[in-house]
Amino acid sequence: MDKGFSPSGVIYDMDGLLLDTEPFYTLVTQQIAQRYGKIFDWSLKSKILGRRALESARMIVETLELPLSAEEYLEQRNEILLDMFSDSQPLPGVVKPVSYTHLRAHETREDRVWRRLLE
Repeated sequence: MDKGFSPSGVIYDMDGLLLDTEPFYTLVTQQIAQRYGKIFDWSLKSKILGRRALESARMIVETLELPLSAEEYLEQRNEILLDMFSDSQPLPGVVKPVSYTHLRAHETREDRVWRRLLE
C-alpha cells in the first residue's frame, strides 16, 4: 500500500454491517401487523429480505392486506425503529477497526510524525 495514501473519509453502512439491527425490523413489522390483526412470519420475511424499503413495504402491505399505503407503513415503521436503534449492539469485530479509524481521522500533524517515527 502506498504510505503516502491518506483517505479523507470513510463511509459506513451501519445498518446490518456495524449494528445488529435486523431483529428490530422483524419486531416492528410484527407490531404493525398485529395492530391490524395480521401475522408477519418467516414465509413473508424470507421474500422481502434484501429488497429496498419501499419495495418490501409494498409487499408487506399487499400480502397482509394492511389498510394503509406502503408509504404510511414506512412512516409507522421508521418512527418505532428510531426508538429501538438506541438499543442496538455493535456486531462482533466492529468496535476495534471503527475506533482505530476514528483515532486516525482525528490525528494531529504531530501525532502522525510521532506514529511514523515509532513504526
